[in-house]
Amino acid sequence: MDGKIIVGIDIGSSEICAVAGKSDLSGEIEIIGKVKKSSKGIDRGRVTDLFGASASLEDVIMDLESIIGTKISDVFLAISNGTAELIETEASVMISSIERKVTRRDIERVYESAKQVTSLKGRNIIEFVNVKFILDGDKETENPVGMNCDNLYIKATAVSVDDSIYDGYYKCFLKIGKNIEGIRLSCEAASQLLIDDIDKMRGIALVDSGTSKTDISIYTAGRLQNITQIPLGGANISNDIKYCFEVGDNEAEKIKEQLKFDGNDLMNNITNNYDSKMAEEVVEARINEIISYINQSLKDSEDGYDISNVILYGNGLTHFNNIRDKFSETMGKNIVIVRNEDYKLT
Repeated sequence: MDGKIIVGIDIGSSEICAVAGKSDLSGEIEIIGKVKKSSKGIDRGRVTDLFGASASLEDVIMDLESIIGTKISDVFLAISNGTAELIETEASVMISSIERKVTRRDIERVYESAKQVTSLKGRNIIEFVNVKFILDGDKETENPVGMNCDNLYIKATAVSVDDSIYDGYYKCFLKIGKNIEGIRLSCEAASQLLIDDIDKMRGIALVDSGTSKTDISIYTAGRLQNITQIPLGGANISNDIKYCFEVGDNEAEKIKEQLKFDGNDLMNNITNNYDSKMAEEVVEARINEIISYINQSLKDSEDGYDISNVILYGNGLTHFNNIRDKFSETMGKNIVIVRNEDYKLT
């Protein structure tokens, strides 16, 4: 795997982020290029305009190719919680070799068997998470290759998406001559960067605040337990400002940006053309509403789970002044704010 370039793409309603990494001998990935640009033709994880979405993707990939100095043919795609569904599954296969040793081909076979067992009309399985392999029904292992058994079992959680979503993305990449090497949940990709196995055992929620939606993912007992999404994000704040002050989209965004945390007093951030107190109240009301929905969704999702820590990331809410205190007051949990620049994701 040494020297292989891996490209990951996260497609949002307002922007597309593409990152290229190069693996070393130890398997570690070094980031060698990243591009973030506005997107078109995507709404909450669905392709609504094939031509617009394809053009946006091609633009981002061409810029990334220019940065890393090589052509990109294959990409990994990250998708949001709202487009996915978790399904528990089990399957097994008999070991075919005379030596009764598990091979990589046996692993492929048991995954295919799990896909067939879990297959639902109108949905496509994109990946398996929480995978456990079991030898002859009693011995668990993470990597059974080379081990002896007669039957190899798998217990896992299948991640499925609607066929229309799946087909929409494949048509986009086919149109620009690129291949989707794999699709996975955004929260699973983020979990590799933001939390470790101890966090997953103790219980933690990842809250990804985006432009038009917020994803909530719960990890307990060492595994992904639940995914939900609420249709609220940073764009709702922009729209409130837009209608309150009767301004256009660009001006509303400028006002919102001035309200974000930058170490200055809020009253001094707003241009003299607008009532700063009103702007503060409008934005705070919407932020409180979003937090209350996140809190309720988390309460509904964590029934039976012990969640004491929450990580908030994404660009929808993380840069607003006192956002950590607002979340903590409402939820009564330990809140960690992670901004993109903290992990050099911008």
